[in-house]
Amino acid sequence: MGVRSRAIAATLVATAMFVGLVLPGAAGAKARTYKVPASTLQSVELKGTHGYKLNLAVEDHGIAFLSAVNYRSHPVLKFVTYSIRKHPHAEPDTLALKIGDEGSFEGTFVTKSVKHEAVSVPCHGDPSTVEAGFFVGTFDFDGAGGFTAVQRTRAAGTVIRSAPQVCRGPDKGKPGDDTSIYGESEEEAHELQLIAGKPDGDPRFQASRYEETTAGEDVPPSMSFIGGVSRTSQGVEISSDIVVLGGKAATFQVSNPLRPAAEVTVAPPAPFSGTATFKLGNPAASRWTGDLAVELPVFGRVALTGPMIAAGVCEAPGKCTKTLPPAMRPDAAGAFDGSFYAS
Repeated sequence: MGVRSRAIAATLVATAMFVGLVLPGAAGAKARTYKVPASTLQSVELKGTHGYKLNLAVEDHGIAFLSAVNYRSHPVLKFVTYSIRKHPHAEPDTLALKIGDEGSFEGTFVTKSVKHEAVSVPCHGDPSTVEAGFFVGTFDFDGAGGFTAVQRTRAAGTVIRSAPQVCRGPDKGKPGDDTSIYGESEEEAHELQLIAGKPDGDPRFQASRYEETTAGEDVPPSMSFIGGVSRTSQGVEISSDIVVLGGKAATFQVSNPLRPAAEVTVAPPAPFSGTATFKLGNPAASRWTGDLAVELPVFGRVALTGPMIAAGVCEAPGKCTKTLPPAMRPDAAGAFDGSFYAS
């Protein structure tokens, strides 16, 4: 896998929160096994304006999740998500959900085909029933700031009915395990991350620089940038993120290659604007300065620097400057905890 392909893969891993649902009982479970109760999951697919695709997932235990994703403007990817932890229970095969002042989704499911799927490892239980078909009703959504809109009376959908399951959690890492998310040694590839923001994700910024050492080849570094915010309004958590894949060498500059964490300057491509510099110094020193900002769906222009915004540099997963709060640090496997990039 090339450097650029790995940059894309890592970026999508970092933004996996945009397309995931947390099942009850799984989150935060430290035991080797955990139970997942029986559930019904309704999924609706809709095509919005301005290149966005919408996917609505409603689980009968109270979790609802709407994602709006725009891949058409590659290398700039746009993600907006709305999540509700508790919503009114609807009748079987009936969808009824309101998302703040922006959307209302009401419909009745019509089944066209039914199949059964075995539970996948590491879970055990009876097969799930997957019903494919469509919802008939009223589906209206008008995203804040006009980033996308939907008005439909019919939408493709799926209903998945799952029996109770018992799942096995991941085994704890053992000394000597390879923690690289690429399965490569540090001699083959090197990743440098600059991370800034607040632990609650309002705002958040991540710049990544990938370099590969290949005998006899001069491989240029590959960059990626993520900027976003997460805020709660009327009981709905709204996250908006921009991902830029690629950029010239000048967009991510390291002052001293022998001490890469000492000083880093970033100037990402549009829809980012401005620049910012991280300098590692004494505790009282200013470490994150500049006028870096990003233009986000829903929230508009968001500043990514300021006196209350922390920053730090990670030379490898789990190896970050102490200036970065624990909640903002990727762990040894390259993942973030639930309060920053894995909301």
